[in-house]
Amino acid sequence: MGIAFALAASFLWAVSSILVSKATERASPIMASFLSLAPGPIILLVATLVSGQTSLLLTLQPVHWLYFSLAGFFNFVLGRTLSFLAIQLIGASRASPLAGASILFGPLSAIVILREVVDLRTAAGILAVFIGIMLITGDRE
Repeated sequence: MGIAFALAASFLWAVSSILVSKATERASPIMASFLSLAPGPIILLVATLVSGQTSLLLTLQPVHWLYFSLAGFFNFVLGRTLSFLAIQLIGASRASPLAGASILFGPLSAIVILREVVDLRTAAGILAVFIGIMLITGDRE
């Protein structure tokens, strides 16, 4: 089921890139970020209440609140705005795969910061992503 959720998320991010490409023809990436983020807290609050998970919020340590807050800021505020700006400047067909370079940065960060060990298949995948980034960003003659 996890693979299905990951693929569904990937598809939805692709749809989002297309919508953002159309929207940033008239709106700035900052405005697009704001408008795309505005309904999120309300929807997630309702989902948290309906799922009965509100009590779990009280069990988190302050450091976990900090980690989640920083992750939200980096991902949803900075990352989204930069991604929308990239879509506006170079188009969804080039910006989307480059935004997917998180596949490269995630494992490398986990190796350095979390001291995780990478197996051969993961290393091969990281290399494939790196080659893809080089192909996308390379000279366009």
